[in-house]
Amino acid sequence: MSLPLNNAASLRKQLMQYWPMREHDPHANAAKLLAYRLSDELAAGDLTLPHLERILADLCKSAARERGTRLAQRAGLDDIDNWRRQFKKILAEKAKSGFTNFRKWVESDAIGLVATAHPTFAMTDVMTAHVLGAATGKPSRKKLSANAIIRNEPPSLSDEHAEAQKCIKTMHQVVDIANEMIFAQASKSFPKQWTQLTPQLVTVASWVGYDLDGRRDIQWSDTIRLKLGEKATKLQDYCDMAKAITEGTTSPPKGLVDFIVAAGNAIEIAREEQFAFAQDLNIPENLMAAAELLTTSRAGRWVDISPGLAYLNAAIRQTKDRKTKQACLVLRAHMKRCGMGTARLHLRVNAQQVLTAIGAHVPITGDDRLNSRTFLRRVSKFTDKVKPIKSDFAMLDAQDSTVNRQLLLAAQILKSIDRDMPIRFLIAECDQASIVLSALALARYYGVDDQLDISPLFETPHALRNGGRVVEQMLEQPAYRNHVKKRGVIAVQTGFSDAGRFMGQIAAVLAVERLQSHLATAISKSGLTDMRALIFNTHGESNGRGSHPGTLTQRMDYIMSPWVFERFRSHKIALTHEFSFQGGDGFLWFGDNLLGEASLMQLLCARFKPTEDATKDEFYNDTDFVWDFYNEVINQQDSLYHDDDYRYILSGFARNFLIPSGSRPEIRQASGPLAQSTFTPRRIRAIPHNAILQQLGIPTNVIFGIGRAGRIDPNRFNMIFRNAPRGRTIMDMVLGSWQNTQLQVLAAYGDFQDPNFWISRAIAQGKKSTRWRYRLVAHQLYQRNANPRLRQLLYRLRADGDLLSGIMETDDKDISINLSHDADRATQNQILFHGIRLAVLMHAQLVCTALPINAPPGATRAEIMERICNFDLSNVIATLNATYPARDETDCKNTQDTTREIVQTLTACHRLIHITSQGLSQSFNAYG
Repeated sequence: MSLPLNNAASLRKQLMQYWPMREHDPHANAAKLLAYRLSDELAAGDLTLPHLERILADLCKSAARERGTRLAQRAGLDDIDNWRRQFKKILAEKAKSGFTNFRKWVESDAIGLVATAHPTFAMTDVMTAHVLGAATGKPSRKKLSANAIIRNEPPSLSDEHAEAQKCIKTMHQVVDIANEMIFAQASKSFPKQWTQLTPQLVTVASWVGYDLDGRRDIQWSDTIRLKLGEKATKLQDYCDMAKAITEGTTSPPKGLVDFIVAAGNAIEIAREEQFAFAQDLNIPENLMAAAELLTTSRAGRWVDISPGLAYLNAAIRQTKDRKTKQACLVLRAHMKRCGMGTARLHLRVNAQQVLTAIGAHVPITGDDRLNSRTFLRRVSKFTDKVKPIKSDFAMLDAQDSTVNRQLLLAAQILKSIDRDMPIRFLIAECDQASIVLSALALARYYGVDDQLDISPLFETPHALRNGGRVVEQMLEQPAYRNHVKKRGVIAVQTGFSDAGRFMGQIAAVLAVERLQSHLATAISKSGLTDMRALIFNTHGESNGRGSHPGTLTQRMDYIMSPWVFERFRSHKIALTHEFSFQGGDGFLWFGDNLLGEASLMQLLCARFKPTEDATKDEFYNDTDFVWDFYNEVINQQDSLYHDDDYRYILSGFARNFLIPSGSRPEIRQASGPLAQSTFTPRRIRAIPHNAILQQLGIPTNVIFGIGRAGRIDPNRFNMIFRNAPRGRTIMDMVLGSWQNTQLQVLAAYGDFQDPNFWISRAIAQGKKSTRWRYRLVAHQLYQRNANPRLRQLLYRLRADGDLLSGIMETDDKDISINLSHDADRATQNQILFHGIRLAVLMHAQLVCTALPINAPPGATRAEIMERICNFDLSNVIATLNATYPARDETDCKNTQDTTREIVQTLTACHRLIHITSQGLSQSFNAYG
């Protein structure tokens, strides 16, 4: 007798009872069998959609709790005391080198925390709270409702900015804690000199609200308004910190009292300026008034930290109380870290936008090759001779070029809002030195080059392969050399997201490491070793976008290996390592003060661990094998990328499982509607690309090709990727992705799109009147012919996984070709999510067969069935709502009323699909 499927536990038990059937039939699929049974019970009325909704809500709560537990473990929250002790040990060791060396160390940027955003805000506030509650040991006992899980609308730019600011606030609070530990050590080791220190080991930056790559919805006024809001907020923070210090002493120093008064006046002015720029600046009078208010000299306005420092330094001299002195020193370091804003500013554009802007000064003809030395020399000459122009808000308002506008914004910010803090100018999709020189020329033209660090982003396969040569060319140009000598910084950015999409994440990390090494070599050859190298490794929070599934130490080692750090150390080049915490997923690391402190302590300890032994790693002693392995992974990933079956997956039904997750478009703006016949994966951004793979349980851009690449030399493969430290870090990324790979699920999606399955269901109905409904679905799927495509892709994935399992000295459970009898609860939950989703989708298909045959164009049964068999429920619901609007309850029953019942059922189905998408993304620790 079958079990009653009335809760998650009973579904789980039924699922695992199906598993042993594989012993008799290797095609037996537990996920498929569970989904089939649920579908039958829905069709018979023995199971209802509201009942499934409650089960899904419980599963989502469980998934959120499991994710929170993993987050705490990865951050090292349970081991926070140990991380504190380790950091104190590092401080004590560094102090032994004497005050001068210790000061140089603590006042040099070592790591940079960068809050970034893109469409990665898939979780609702309630879901986020559940994850954080579990992470911090305060799991919620409340039931999780469907309404609390489902995100119906994407967050606005303002929402994203607010979330980033919350994260940044916690970042600063935990950096202050680290600085307190630095001062505690310094006061012990250097009792007469410790007050001279202003630690800057950790920097904080953000591009949220300032990133114009791939979007046109951020107006210049938005940027100014956000920056002024951040300034006012940070001035208030300074004032509040100073007040807190005075409250801790009976006799506060006069300098601190004066600081509070002056900061209060500066806050009022900043708020007035913020209010002025919040008005409708399309009205000329409002723009003129706001610009005049901001640019007119005014007593009491702070445009840098110098007024505050004068009072604060006086307070430090005046007080003899050690506790008060240290608190003032922490505030001074905080002010130097932030300036007139909550974080350092990253403006982001793309290479094509730079070329469009420079074209007005250095015409680019069709014959020009951007990588030619001739064109580079032309741009370099223009850079040498260009003179800065005077700019104002009227010029900014009239500007429609993205790059020119960003540089004019930088000019106004540096002139009237935040005078001292450097601005990073990130150039996405940059693969030519001429583009960097063009950006420098334009920065000089607008008079901002002295405080702008121009940073090319190397992310595409071409850019990663040629990045070392590009950096060498940059460093050869006198204009660029003079610029970095003034700035003291050579900045580059490496990206994992698009690289992982085009060449596979494992090949991408090898390419990034090679580029990082080439940067050290290029700087050494150039003779500019007294410059600081700044590498911003930007990635998402999922494996598919370059985030390691292990601890933060493993994540640090993955994106920049100890071997790379040793390369820079051996060349005597100071290095700042920046890395991203992206969107709603990345902000979780700093979602709570204690969690944030554990994260930072671990990151600092990872940054300063010894690297001398890294050169002895066997991984770097067999470059021939590693190179062959790298090339084979690229070949395999490229073949997959151009596989029509894989393209079908990316362009087809699974796109309907995506969650509204951000203010930036998921599909590139030029793409328009994505017809499958003309689809190319280049049109879909890295985040939805990865999200689709997650929703199908096939993180192919991490796992695929590893088996075939390892087959080159299985013995060397195991030596390098199982035993060598660097290889093990990389292979942990692969195995972590295999833990979330559910190939039997992809098989089930294919089987349920097989017309033979549906005609068999029709035959099984016997003489029942519902038989024709199953035949109708079968006919529609026969026209689509989807199952062979999924089956062929499935074969490729299984074959490669089987190769990896066969050659790798590992447990079978590391490579999950099939659901295992000892699968953990998290894996079982993933299968349950898929099983319920498949059952709900089949129910939606059956329901739509009852629609009227004849209807207005676009809403006929045949047209609706075509879309519903592609699982496009949102489009179908919108069409039916427009065609059959709700009627007054007094109207008599008719076809329209029946159709309204169908719409209600489809709407309920759609809710359940949303919940499954949320639940599944928790398994990957990120959306996309």
